[in-house]
Amino acid sequence: MGLPDELTLQREFERARQQGALAQWIAVFEGGFTGIVATLDTGRPGPVMAFRVDMDALDLSEEQDVSHRPYRDGFASCNAGMMHACGHDGHTAIGLGLAHTLKQFESGLHGVIKLIFSACRGRYAWRAGDGRCRCRR
Repeated sequence: MGLPDELTLQREFERARQQGALAQWIAVFEGGFTGIVATLDTGRPGPVMAFRVDMDALDLSEEQDVSHRPYRDGFASCNAGMMHACGHDGHTAIGLGLAHTLKQFESGLHGVIKLIFSACRGRYAWRAGDGRCRCRR
């Protein structure tokens, strides 16, 4: 979908604050940085592994008909013109579940594990104006 306009970004930052997000983390995403890399360094020798997770949406409107299961069962997108038609909401949920599980079993792990949550895919990856995928560590 590309980077939302500044008004949309500010509205969503404010919503995040109202829902309890910490200001220090909101600031990380200002300027169009829409991805994040989480690193679990076990402090023990071992390989460096990475898992990449897509988390972008598509600029489509979800079907609003009872024959469409997400609409019928109450889990369709509530944002007009934005939906996860490609399954990245599920992909993101899997990535978050993996992060939770890795942390639970951290004492038995070795090496470094990186989780790359990325909106950088296809034409939806590009930041308006400069054509570069944005990710800040």
